[in-house]
Parts: sequence; C-alpha cells; structure tokens
Amino acid sequence: MKTLEKGELAKSEAVKGLHHYAMLIRDDAFYNEVEDGDFKALVKAAVGKSPGSFRAKTTINLGEGGPIVERVSALRGVYLDLDGERRLVSVSIHPGKMREHRRLMKIVGIGSDCKSDVALRHDDYLAMQDPHGR
Repeated sequence: MKTLEKGELAKSEAVKGLHHYAMLIRDDAFYNEVEDGDFKALVKAAVGKSPGSFRAKTTINLGEGGPIVERVSALRGVYLDLDGERRLVSVSIHPGKMREHRRLMKIVGIGSDCKSDVALRHDDYLAMQDPHGR
C-alpha cells in the first residue's frame, strides 16, 4: 500500500480501514489478505505509534461507541475492539503477545519469506524442489 508507506493516510481514514479490516476478519471473509507490515502501518496511522513500539498493555480509544462487547484478533497481540453496533471503539495492544508472534514466525520460517503465496501454491513449490516426489 503505497499510501501507507508514504505516511499520507489521515487518522480518520486509517480508523475506517481498521474497522473494515475488523469486519472482514469477524465475518471470516479473509485473514491474510493484508500483509502484516501494511496492517501495522494502518495501526500507526490511526493511533500515532507503531504497534511494536508499545512497552505495556495499552488500549487506545478511537471512537465514541458504546462499551466493548467484542474483540477481534487482527494480529497476535493487536486487537480491534467493537461495541454492540459493531463500531470500532478502540485498539488494544499486548506487547508480550506481539513478541511471541515474532518468535513463532521465526520458528515457522515465514517471518522473512519473500514468497507470500506458498500456502496457495505449495504443490508447485514442492515440485520445483523434487519433480519426482522423492
């Protein structure tokens, strides 16, 4: 997302983007369509700080919605909080969970993988390694 990379996104637009993201995850429409870096840039535009820069559990209020009735896990350690009318109320960040996410991604080996379609094209990649399947 070039707009996010340049930091040109207004806070109100970033909040709308986070709300849209929460609705898509909540309705199981997609989960991995947005790259982690793009999502983190969206959070940064909405709250003013990168989610990785928080050192303590923090909840940042974004709207004037009612009490939180649902929490959507957008990224390990980053939660989008919704009220009863599905309005985005706040973003909650748990730095310890974010550190776990980084460690888990290193174990799995996808943390630095430049090919983001491996899950979709795993048979093709395995065939490239050994065309005879041995």
